[in-house]
Amino acid sequence: MRLFLLIAIAMSAMSLGVLPAQVLAATPTPAPAASVPPENPAVTQIARAELDAWESGKVDRAKYSDEANKHITTDLVANVSKQMAPLGTPTSFKYVGHVSQYGLDLTQYEAVFPQITLTESISVDANGKIVFIYFTPKQ
Repeated sequence: MRLFLLIAIAMSAMSLGVLPAQVLAATPTPAPAASVPPENPAVTQIARAELDAWESGKVDRAKYSDEANKHITTDLVANVSKQMAPLGTPTSFKYVGHVSQYGLDLTQYEAVFPQITLTESISVDANGKIVFIYFTPKQ
């Protein structure tokens, strides 16, 4: 389970020029509840679709920025999917807030599965392209 998380984190970090060790040492911390911006339904729709895409192994690379897309390989998608597929369908998927990390505004979601809860962090640019995505077990 940890492998797909580390792979996705490393792929995302490399697109920003951040070393994997820096990513692992800098886990995003949610902003205080009082400062949580309202949910953006368009980003929520993208985030939910990407959770399914990575789980099924059917990632549409056209939905990613050019820089992020450089790091999405067939092997990466296969490895992440192989580890996410056994999770099945989440019992819930909800918006939990925003964090600023790596110079990006990351929108965060909680995906609850029977055996684990994942936090999905995603950044979408003004053109609707995904520039950063990763999944981590909820702490």
